[in-house]
Amino acid sequence: MNRLATTPRDNRGALTIVLDHLHDTNTDEFNAAIDMLADRAYGPTIIARALTDIARDDNLPIKNVDESAIRKYRDREGIK
Repeated sequence: MNRLATTPRDNRGALTIVLDHLHDTNTDEFNAAIDMLADRAYGPTIIARALTDIARDDNLPIKNVDESAIRKYRDREGIK
């Protein structure tokens, strides 16, 4: 029986994967993302699309950043 090599599945959420990637590779974009998350003028849809675009451009193993993840992050961080 042939065994195919597989990569371990990353169980972190898409938002965490993108933010960790930016933190490790591009601090300017990371800081901009954190600022957008903290600023209620940016809606979850805008942030989710921007982070999804970054993930696709950088070939990260995610489909998309979900708007609900943005809302949960803001709730968890107490951003009103």
